[in-house]
This record gives sequence, structure tokens and C-alpha cells, in this order.
Amino acid sequence: MDKRSVRAVLLIISTFTYLLLGAAVFEKLESNDDMERREQIGIIANKMQQKYNFTKKDYELLRTVVIKSVPHKAGYQWKFAGAFYFATVVITTVGYGHSAPDTAAGKLFCMMFALAGIPLGLVMFQSIGERVNTFIAFCLRKVSGSIMWQEASLMAKDINIIGEVTPKHLLMVSLSIGTLVVLVGTYVFHRAERWTILEAYYYCFISSEFTLLRTQSIAFCNSIHL
Repeated sequence: MDKRSVRAVLLIISTFTYLLLGAAVFEKLESNDDMERREQIGIIANKMQQKYNFTKKDYELLRTVVIKSVPHKAGYQWKFAGAFYFATVVITTVGYGHSAPDTAAGKLFCMMFALAGIPLGLVMFQSIGERVNTFIAFCLRKVSGSIMWQEASLMAKDINIIGEVTPKHLLMVSLSIGTLVVLVGTYVFHRAERWTILEAYYYCFISSEFTLLRTQSIAFCNSIHL
């Protein structure tokens, strides 16, 4: 494994560790406040159920539409899983706007977490992009050395000579992979979350926009060194 690959692995491990620590702190700062608020909402909901004699179906509808105690099947927002999800959203700068810290300590920590986490995330994605482009270039060179590619290069003048990989090739492959990821993600979220196709596609597009654009920019800037 070369130095760049080692660097990429270390950055991934460092970023993941940073996310775990951030999630633990967010859970500690926000979980109690969130649980108290949920208990209060539960008491009010029970009183309303008794007062207005809701049926079980009506009560569940109230929970789903008004209370939204389990958004997108993610469970409690500030338990560890939800806190880890929020920490990831922060350092990737996606910003869905679905939640935010309520306590003063949580807000202060979020600002400090973002100041260090966003640059770390940028460096990690850049390193991953370099490794991905190197792998794509390697695969393209292997394909270009095959018999089929040699025949195609003789018949079509617009195909580069054997072994030459340009930023255009890397960009086309990156776009193809990115499009495939978005389409597969759209289908998965459509089935798992019961979202409409548009809602699932929108979520996947917004989620992948940051990493896709960064990978594509790296393809132009760094592929000349591959």
C-alpha cells in the first residue's frame, strides 16, 4: 500500500472516530432534554386521548402527523444513532434542516464540532477522490490494453491511443458511477421509507451532491498526475 492509500485510510479512520466522539457528546448534551420534551408531549397526548375519546387509529394518526415521534423510522433524534447521523450531516455540510441542538451547550459544541470537522471531512473526501481516480485510471488502462479496445481505437479516431487516460474519461466514469449510486439509493429509500420517487431522488441527490462534485473536481485537477 502506497503512502497516499495509507493517508486515505488514516483520514477515514480519523473522521469516523471524530464522528463517534461527536455523536457521543451530542447524545450526552441533548438526550435528556429531548426525553423530557417527549414525556411532556406523551402526557398531553394521553390527556387529549381521554378527553376526546380518540380511537386507536385516530391516536396513531395524531402521533404520526403532529407529534412525529419517529421521523423516517430513525428513532429518537438524540440517542446515539440519531446523534451520529446529525454529526455526519454537520461535517458534510449537507444540512437537511431536520433537527438542531436545543440546549445552549449543544449549540456551542455544534459550532466547535463543525469548525474542526468540516475541514477534516474536506481533506478526507479529497483523499478518497484521489484514490478513486487512481483506481479508475488503472481500470481504464487495463481496458484500453484489451483486444476490443485496440480494435475500437483503430476504427474510431476520437478514441485516444492505447494507455492514455484523460480527465474527460475520468469525469465520464465518475458521473456514471455517481448517477448509478443516486438511482440505486432512490430505489432503496423509495422501498424502505415508502417515499415517493421524487422524494427519494431528491434526498439522494442532495446527500450525494457534495461528494460527487468534489470527486469530479479532483478528477480534473489531479488526473494529470495519474
